[in-house]
Amino acid sequence: MLKIDSYKLFSSDKLILSIPELSIEKGNFLYIQGNNFSGKTLFLNSLYGDYKNFKGSVLLNNKKISQRKDENSVFLIDSDLIVISDMTFLQHLEIPFKNLSIHQKNRVIEMASILGVMDILNVKAKYFSKSEKMMLYILRIALISPYLLLIDDLDFYFDNDNLKKVYQLILYCLKSGMIVIATGKTKIKNVPLYHINACLLENVCPSIDS
Repeated sequence: MLKIDSYKLFSSDKLILSIPELSIEKGNFLYIQGNNFSGKTLFLNSLYGDYKNFKGSVLLNNKKISQRKDENSVFLIDSDLIVISDMTFLQHLEIPFKNLSIHQKNRVIEMASILGVMDILNVKAKYFSKSEKMMLYILRIALISPYLLLIDDLDFYFDNDNLKKVYQLILYCLKSGMIVIATGKTKIKNVPLYHINACLLENVCPSIDS
């Protein structure tokens, strides 16, 4: 469980986000919509442990979030999508592991099928689009199965069709007990939505396309 209490996020001395109380059980997805400078990116960075200008308690399975980061139990995907140009999609997936087990290989096939990237598994990264790079990152971290996956600006990388595929992959990941929190500027049809409004995180569930 991710448990947030009496949380106040600041940019310099300005309060930009307040969360009195929020609990997210394992196997759940939280999508946060907000405009530019609403605090959604800083919020993810504070959960990841890279941004310290906040007050309150943030616990993941009863441990401080910084301790969980040290255990490789928390991962953040942001705009810094680094790939090795001469390595294939599949080779990138193998980087965190010495060798993929049969179980992991089966999961790769399942998840690649969900994303519709089976045909690029053996394509080199120098030919990837931004959306394919993001799919690679999400799929690779899904293989690691951390407690918490944070994805910033999810809607920036995908058109509506690919966004639906990524959401299906997120649902697949939730079955293993992962918690996924993503941010974006737009609503995603049929996805439970939280919205940052006047420094408060409001529950708007489910979301409806405008």
